[in-house]
Amino acid sequence: MGSEMCIRDRITAVREWLTKCMGFELPPDDLPQLLQDGHLLLRLATAVVPDITRLDSSAGGKRAPGGSSDRTPRDAMCLTGARQRLDLFVAASRYLGVPESDLLVPEALLYPEPHLPVSHGIVLALESFAQVAAARGMLPPLDPA
Repeated sequence: MGSEMCIRDRITAVREWLTKCMGFELPPDDLPQLLQDGHLLLRLATAVVPDITRLDSSAGGKRAPGGSSDRTPRDAMCLTGARQRLDLFVAASRYLGVPESDLLVPEALLYPEPHLPVSHGIVLALESFAQVAAARGMLPPLDPA
């Protein structure tokens, strides 16, 4: 029960941080459901890496050679696939310097385990992203749970 309460506190802290970063109240859905389509995470990523579409997600978040310089953050939001949006969030995380061990595993959102309400990995990935982005002055800090 103690560890369950701890994860609930961490989820609450992450939701409050996301609300601050997004500038609007999040719907009351559970965290994985809110993040599953990748739109919210991509919006978060473009807040810290505006030219996110120029990152090559397969190359560990490095700049894509010959990437179009006329792409805007809005272009990123138009991507069609949830997997593509989640991969760009991971690329932005790498680019910022989030440790590999803390990176989001897109499958945790795309194929959630029905008996696990929230994966520890999802929360850890967002906490790490928040910590690195806040240390660089790019996003507000995550308030501790």
